[in-house]
Amino acid sequence: MGPSLSLWLYRLRTRLTETDPPAPPPRPEGPVLWLHCPGGPGAAAMLELVRIARASRPKLGVLLTHPQGAAPLPLPSGASDRITQLALPPDGPASARALLEHWRPELGFFCSSSLPPALIAEAGQRGVPLGLFADTGPEEGLPEFALRGRLSQALLRRFDRVFLGSEQWAAHFRRLGLPPHRMELTGPLSEGPHALPCNEAERETMAAVLAGRPTWLAMQPSPAETPIALAAQAAASRKAHRLLLILAPDDPARGAELAADLRREGWRVALRSENEDPADDTQVYVADLEGERGLWYRLAPVSFLGQSYGSGTPPDPFEPAALGSAILHGPATGAQAERFDQLDRAAAARKVEDARSLGTALIELLSPEQTAAMAHAAWDVISRGAEATDQVVQWMLDTLDAEEAA
Repeated sequence: MGPSLSLWLYRLRTRLTETDPPAPPPRPEGPVLWLHCPGGPGAAAMLELVRIARASRPKLGVLLTHPQGAAPLPLPSGASDRITQLALPPDGPASARALLEHWRPELGFFCSSSLPPALIAEAGQRGVPLGLFADTGPEEGLPEFALRGRLSQALLRRFDRVFLGSEQWAAHFRRLGLPPHRMELTGPLSEGPHALPCNEAERETMAAVLAGRPTWLAMQPSPAETPIALAAQAAASRKAHRLLLILAPDDPARGAELAADLRREGWRVALRSENEDPADDTQVYVADLEGERGLWYRLAPVSFLGQSYGSGTPPDPFEPAALGSAILHGPATGAQAERFDQLDRAAAARKVEDARSLGTALIELLSPEQTAAMAHAAWDVISRGAEATDQVVQWMLDTLDAEEAA
């Protein structure tokens, strides 16, 4: 059975169970860029594509679709009213025709983790240029169907360009019949700018206070992780006697209580919310004000990211990476696992299993050469993603230009 027959059988099966879709919202005037993504790990990358494309084409309308049951993408505050989000009805020929007749997109772009076959087939028949970002095999993003392998072959014929998130998928897509000239290896897409803002005057003032002192940051450790950070501070202080730990608790409201507890334990402590600056003999600076992550990542050459020894969600590791801070973390990276893995593989971050290994790693990273090497590696990871995103957006804009000129 050939690929085209498998697609025909899929469309026949879905036609029998289709229902009338709800009335769509109005279509904006002018060209419309259509992106389909199920949310999850790829959501931020799709929004970054939209941001950069619309920076070049402010009047570009955007349709963001996602499967039924998936959460809408988290649009940033102040997002344009020319961006529309829509949950797709169950995939089928009639709903595909209705969507495409109403929205008339100039270009469609899909994630390989979610592929609605009837909609892609209809778009291909109407001559809508289609792109695909592939970080899995295409069959993994298809609905349950007995002939998924054949169906994926049929759908790939509809895509004008496939951008590969990893070289490991190139051979797989060639086996499915995709010509090499329609594939482009980009690597992972960027998920947006990660350089957090800070008050520059405050940064200059604090940098002068800390001048010459070895400093590291424990960002949002849980109450259970705080003793781990303190044990590492005690161990590393034997090698660097003026070492300062900036401790930003997971709940700023407990800063005053935490500072009092540390003083009772014999630590020399200063408290940010009391307008105290670190003195020459301060060992722990409790940074308990909201919205200052960008400040501390800029000032600390080394950052230990909390919530990584148990439950909870660690801070985004791309944030310190973008600001030149070397990253240490525990083994439980949770929802941030993919980003931590990217940085770990590039030697831009280091996993530490317990308090003892955290102290050992911290001592090693007090060397400016070590931290500079990790910061450089981290920047390479982030900039590669930006280059990949630029490649995809350039293809989109070139395709839109060609469609408008036709």
